Amino acid sequence: MTLRYKVLSTVSMERLDGETIVIDFESGRFYSFRESAADLLWLISLGIDFELFESVLQRYFRVHESTDLFQDIGSFIDTLLGLNLIEKSAVDSEIDSTGISDVELPEDYLRRDWVSPLLVSNDELSDLLKIDPIHDVTESGWPESPRS
Repeated sequence: MTLRYKVLSTVSMERLDGETIVIDFESGRFYSFRESAADLLWLISLGIDFELFESVLQRYFRVHESTDLFQDIGSFIDTLLGLNLIEKSAVDSEIDSTGISDVELPEDYLRRDWVSPLLVSNDELSDLLKIDPIHDVTESGWPESPRS
């Protein structure tokens, strides 16, 4: 059985220079995915089979013998699932195991040794990001959230 993931519809993301900024409008948090974390999110967004992540990443990074790449990838996926940024997907992808050599990561930074993916989280704007600007306004206007 093929295991794939997809980014939830409540999540917006933009990649630039090896970093992907993600905003989760459900929780109001925003995240910075850098380098290997951004690459993993890229593979998820393409709908690549989970079992192919390791072979794609090995083409781009030097992975030392002592590194458990599969464990790093699995732990990071579990983190994203726990944060409700992604979910398991039954959506078919046009990319299958025969097309793995066609899967390319963006050429927006220099990749060297594999470093476990790191996710930086921030919630400084969470109250503003969770406001619905059409429905959640008060008489004094937006961005003031109505009091419960």
